[in-house]
Amino acid sequence: MKLSTCGDQSFDDRAAEFRERIYGSDRGLIRLAVLRQDFQEILRAFPEGGSLDILDAGGGFGAFSRELAYAGHRVTVIDISEEMLEIGRRDTAGHDFSGTGGSIVFQRGAIQDLPVLFPGRTFDIVICHAVLEWLAAPFDALPVLAGMVRESGWLSLLVYNRTALLFKSLVVGNYRYLENGMRPLRRKSKMRMTPPNPLVPEEVRRALSGLGFPDTEMSGVRVFHDYMARYHLAEIPGEEILSWELKMCRHPDFVSLGRYVHIFGSRKA
Repeated sequence: MKLSTCGDQSFDDRAAEFRERIYGSDRGLIRLAVLRQDFQEILRAFPEGGSLDILDAGGGFGAFSRELAYAGHRVTVIDISEEMLEIGRRDTAGHDFSGTGGSIVFQRGAIQDLPVLFPGRTFDIVICHAVLEWLAAPFDALPVLAGMVRESGWLSLLVYNRTALLFKSLVVGNYRYLENGMRPLRRKSKMRMTPPNPLVPEEVRRALSGLGFPDTEMSGVRVFHDYMARYHLAEIPGEEILSWELKMCRHPDFVSLGRYVHIFGSRKA
C-alpha cells in the first residue's frame, strides 16, 4: 500500500478492487442513488440551465462526476492516485459532452494543495466523497475544502460513519476489533478496504458550522442494507431495497445508522 507524502492513503495498488467493490455492487448502487437524490436538491439552488464549476476533490476515476459533466457542468477531478485518474481518463475517452456544454478534467493533486493548484479560484460546488476517512488528519482538510467554495456555493461531503461501524461491529460480535480501538488486528486483514479514520457526522457538521456552513443537511447511505441477513438480501428484490433506502435516508432516527453519511449545505456570507 502506497502513501502520499502527507501520510494520506492512496489507492494506487487497489484501484480495481475499489472499483469492483464500490461500483460493481448493490451497495454502490445505493450510494449513487442517495447522492443523485440529494444532488437534485443541490442543483435546484442554482439558476436553471446554468453550467456550474465543480471540483471533485479526491474523486478518483470520477464515476459520479461524469454524470455531472453529462448534465452540462464543468468538472475538475483531483486525486493523489495516478492509477485511479488513469482509469477515469480511459473511462471518459470517447465520451462526447459537447452537446451539453459539460466537461471533465482529471488532475493529480492532494486536497491539502488545493489553494496552490487553483490559486484565487473558487467553485460553485465542491465535492469530497469517501475521502476524509482516508486522510491522516481529516479535520485539517475541512478548512481547505470550505475555502474552495464560493459564496452561496455548496459543499458535498460523504463520510464513512464511525457510529455505524461501531454498531455493525457490535451486531456481528467483532469485539476484539473494538477493544483494539477500531483498528485491524492484523496488517494483512480483510478490512483493508475499511477506512482507518471513520468520522462522527455530527462532529463534522459542528466543524462546518464554524467554517461558513451553519445549516447542513444529512442523508444516511445504507441505513439498513448492511445490517440485513444474507438470506433476506438474496430473497428481496434489489429494487425494493433501494426504494426503501431512498425513503428512509433522511429519517432522523436512521441517519446515524448509515454506513456513509452525506453532509451538504451552502456557504453563507
